[in-house]
Amino acid sequence: MKAISEHIPKGFVSAPCGVLDMAGNEKAAIVTKIVLFTARFDISHMHTTYYQLLRAWPFLAGRLRKGTGELRELWSVHIPTAEKLEDLIRADIPANYVSSKVATPMFSSTDRPNESITDIIPFARFAQDPTKLSQEDPTIATIDRLALLEDFTSPYGLKTNEEYFVREAALFTVHVTNFADGAGFTFTVPHASFDGAGAKVVLDAYLGLLRGEAIESMAPIGYDPFMRFAPKPTSPAATSVKSDAGAKRSSRLSIITKRDKRAASSASSEPPQPAQWRILSILSLLVLCYYIGKDYIFDRPERKMKRVMIFVPPKFIESLKQQVQRDVKAEHGAERLEELRLSRANALHAWVLQNELARRVDVKPDRMTAHGTLANMRFRLPAGLPAIHPTYTGNCLVPIVTPLTTTRKLASSSLGALAYDVRSSLLEQSTPEEMERYVRWQTWRGTPAAQGGGLQKTGMAVFFPPNARFTLVTDWTKFGLWDLDWSGALPTHSSFSPGKSLDSPSSTELPPTPTTLVEDQRPAKEGSDSSSTITAADKCGMIAIIGDAHVPLHHRSSWILVGGRNGACWILGTISEEERRHPRGWGRYGSASPTDFP
Repeated sequence: MKAISEHIPKGFVSAPCGVLDMAGNEKAAIVTKIVLFTARFDISHMHTTYYQLLRAWPFLAGRLRKGTGELRELWSVHIPTAEKLEDLIRADIPANYVSSKVATPMFSSTDRPNESITDIIPFARFAQDPTKLSQEDPTIATIDRLALLEDFTSPYGLKTNEEYFVREAALFTVHVTNFADGAGFTFTVPHASFDGAGAKVVLDAYLGLLRGEAIESMAPIGYDPFMRFAPKPTSPAATSVKSDAGAKRSSRLSIITKRDKRAASSASSEPPQPAQWRILSILSLLVLCYYIGKDYIFDRPERKMKRVMIFVPPKFIESLKQQVQRDVKAEHGAERLEELRLSRANALHAWVLQNELARRVDVKPDRMTAHGTLANMRFRLPAGLPAIHPTYTGNCLVPIVTPLTTTRKLASSSLGALAYDVRSSLLEQSTPEEMERYVRWQTWRGTPAAQGGGLQKTGMAVFFPPNARFTLVTDWTKFGLWDLDWSGALPTHSSFSPGKSLDSPSSTELPPTPTTLVEDQRPAKEGSDSSSTITAADKCGMIAIIGDAHVPLHHRSSWILVGGRNGACWILGTISEEERRHPRGWGRYGSASPTDFP
C-alpha cells in the first residue's frame, strides 16, 4: 500500500483538525477581532500574561499545517512541547520577524502616545458616546477596513489563511495598540480551529489570567467531540508518519491505491442531507463563480462597497419587536406567537434583511433568495452527544436556513413574516435529532474516502442554489462580550496619563475581580435577549467590537449583531453606495458623518 508521510518538526506533536472543522466552508477564513477602549493598557503585563496563557494551553501556540498529496484537504496542528514553547517565546522578538518571511509575531504591540484613537478611527468618537447619535432612528457609520487592519494589527502578521500553512504562526496571536486616550486589543485566529464561541473561551482564559485568577485546563490534545459521528473506515489503511523526533505512526495521513480507494468510496454511502443543503458539482461551482464574479464586477464592485457599523437605539429596537409581534399575531395567531418567543435578534435579523431586499428586488425580482443564521452545538447538543468539553475551541456551528423563495415574494413579506421564518426554522432545525442529522452528514464530508467518508476538494456544500442570493445574520449578543472584565489589562491606577511609564506595578496586584457566569456559558434560552447595561467591560472603557474575516467573500451578504450598552445594538456589515441610498432601504437612515458616503 502506498503511504504519504507527515513531517513533524522536532519539538512538536501533531493533532488533527476536527472532522467538522474540515467540512465547513468557513475553514478558509482567518478571523480578526478588534476591541476598542477609552483607557490605555498595561502592555508589559499583557505581554507576560500572554505567554502564561500559551504555557497553560500550548495548543494556542500550535502551527496549522495542510496534508500532502491526495490528503491535502486533511489539516493538522503541530503543537510545541514545553521545551520547544520556551524556545518560541524567547524568539518572539521584533528582530526575528522583521527580517524573516516565515517568522510571525505571537504577541506584538505599538505605542502611539501622541495620537488620539478618535483621529485614527473616527468611528470611535460615536462608539464612545452614542448619545451623539439619533436615539430615535438608526445611524450608519463607515469604517475603513484596510486602514483599521493597518492600525490595529501587526504589519508582520498573517493576511490570508494560506499563510498559516507555510509560516511560523501561532493559532492565537495578539496585537495591542496604545493611544494617548485609548487602546485597541486585536486577536487573530484561523476559523479552521475556532468558531466564535471557541474564540470567546480563549479570551475568557486570557482575561482571567490578567486578573490573577486560575483557569480551566485545556481540552486534551486531539479531542474531537464529533468523531463519534464520523463514518466507519471501509478499508484498512496503511500508515507512515515521520518526524525528526521519531514520532509514533498515525493512521490519519495514509492513502491507499486508486483501486482500493474507488472500492472504499463506493462502499461508503452519503448520510441524508439536511434540508436545502446541496454539494455542488463542478458545473454548479462554475455557475456560482459566474454569479460571484458578476456581483464583483458589475452589480457591486469593490470600489463602491463600504464596511459599516449601524447604531440601532433601544427605542427603535423595541418598536421593531412590537411590529414583529403584531405581524405574527395577525398572520399566525396569539397562541403561535406565544410558542415562538421571538427575540430582539429575530426582529433585527428581519429588519436587516428587509433593507437588503429593497434594492435587490429592483435589480432581479425573480432571482431566488435564501437567508439564515447560525446555531451552536455547544448550547444545542445533537442526539448521541452528552457534552462538549468546556474549553474545546473548534467549530460547532450549524447554519439554520429558511425556506428558499423568490426575492419578489420575500421583499413583499411583512417584518413579522421574515422574523417568523428565522425563528420557526431555528426551532425546527435545532432539535437534537436534526442536529445529529446535520453533524453526521458534515463529518462524512470531512472524512477521506479511504476512511469511509466523502471528502472531496471540489465538494463545496451550500444552502442555496448556485444562481441564488443569500443573507446570513450572525448573533454575537449571546456571547456576553460586553460583560467581559478587562480590569486586569489596565494599569494599577484607573487614571492613566499618556506620559506614564508602562513599567508601573502589574495590575495583578489588585484583588481579583469576582467573575459571573455569562450568557454563552448558561444553558441556551430560546428567544432570550442579551442587552447589557453597565457592565465590567463598560467600566473598563470598552466601546466597540469589530470583526473581520479575510476571505474572498469576507463581508458581502453577511451581517453580525455585535450588541451594545444600555439596550442598544451595533450591527456590522457591508453595503454598496446604491444600497446605502435606496429610499426603501438603508437610504431611510442618517449617517454619522456627512463624508461617510460622499
